[in-house]
Amino acid sequence: MKLPKETTRLYFQPITTKHRSFLDVLFKRSMLPLVNQNHSIEQCMNHIRNQYITFKVGLWAVHQKTDHKAVGVAGLLLNKINHNTVIELGYAIHPDYQGDGYATEAARSCCSFGFYVHHFPKIYARTHPDNKRSISVLQNLDFQCRQEIRGAEPSLLFESTSIM
Repeated sequence: MKLPKETTRLYFQPITTKHRSFLDVLFKRSMLPLVNQNHSIEQCMNHIRNQYITFKVGLWAVHQKTDHKAVGVAGLLLNKINHNTVIELGYAIHPDYQGDGYATEAARSCCSFGFYVHHFPKIYARTHPDNKRSISVLQNLDFQCRQEIRGAEPSLLFESTSIM
């Protein structure tokens, strides 16, 4: 399986059962991106693995090169937005590692993977309107806000056709 390129500080691995306890922390804090919170963690992990097999994309565990610790997840998943199937970027950095630029670094590598390896014409991302850090990550990557989605879970929809 192809993975996003390593960055200066990070590398990617497919999510496996060895990441379960780490994913549990993100899942319980509702931080696991692009995952239905009404499902169990096992169902979420199966969904992620099925995306790898079927579409050759998915969420990957993000590890530090220095100590090999998992610091978060990042990746691309097929998802439905406004009744359209799209490629959506998702990322989450464990609270212990936030504020060090890992989200931007991992998201940039995932987007490059999507544009240059898979040749996706567009990549979308959603975030809560109050999530200033995530909005900043997307703006740093040259994503453009296209619409506000209202409802039970409001979000801002971002789109990119290239990566900075």
